Amino acid sequence: ACGCDLAELKVCFADSTPQMQAPMPGILGNADVGDKIQGVAPSLLMGQNQRVEFKMLDRCTELNKRRRNNRKVRKVVTPPVGVNLEKVANSCRYVGSVYHKRNPSFAGSPKPRPDASICPSDLSDRRKLVESWLKNAVASGNVGRFDECGYPRIVWYREGNTIFEARTGAKGSGEYHGYPLQRDQAVRGLR
Repeated sequence: ACGCDLAELKVCFADSTPQMQAPMPGILGNADVGDKIQGVAPSLLMGQNQRVEFKMLDRCTELNKRRRNNRKVRKVVTPPVGVNLEKVANSCRYVGSVYHKRNPSFAGSPKPRPDASICPSDLSDRRKLVESWLKNAVASGNVGRFDECGYPRIVWYREGNTIFEARTGAKGSGEYHGYPLQRDQAVRGLR
């Protein structure tokens, strides 16, 4: 019912917390609770079958939502008349988000959401570096639509083969949190 194929279900298991890493009987063809998936013994799950099935189907639903969001057109826009990108860049701050972390960081204790991409763990304590990426991206014009206060709502930065997307929190605050985009999430016009 969730619309996932076998490969996507394996991603769900590999990407999930340990209590969700085994299939329910009948969901993956002949796979059963006694089978091993991704090298994790499902015997850790005995007595939790109903809960695991619900979470697994919910995880697949979240992946389908993310896939729909991946189709969004992300594109760099020209800033509104009168917006000085250098000035805006200097007033931007990176505050991070616990929803995109698996490790404790300057943003706080991690609370990863199932539909959120996770930041690389080596950036957990490098707020100044990530903030410099944010400021450079704004100054160079790698921005999406703007809010009423003159801040871009979305900013993109490429580091190596990874594109990071930063979003504003409260309008006009100049505070951003960011996360890596998936490889199939392109940004048109990225400089």
